[in-house]
Amino acid sequence: MSPAEHAVLSAKLDAVREHQHRQDQKLDSIEQHVKATNGRVMSLELWRARVEGVRAGVSWVSVAFGSVLTGTVTGVLVYVLTH
Repeated sequence: MSPAEHAVLSAKLDAVREHQHRQDQKLDSIEQHVKATNGRVMSLELWRARVEGVRAGVSWVSVAFGSVLTGTVTGVLVYVLTH
């Protein structure tokens, strides 16, 4: 291999290494963005799960409250009508 060919190949190799370095930097940046996005998505999912839990709890409470209220009204009506 002549010195001229060696210089050309060395320059090409340097260009490939520089391109690889830029790609590594882009990959690091993408990885940081993915981690940040995953954190926000997980936070939103936890918030939604809490809201669904509260909604389920409220629906159960309303059923229980409705049953107690119905029993109370029925008891008062029976008491009023029989006395």
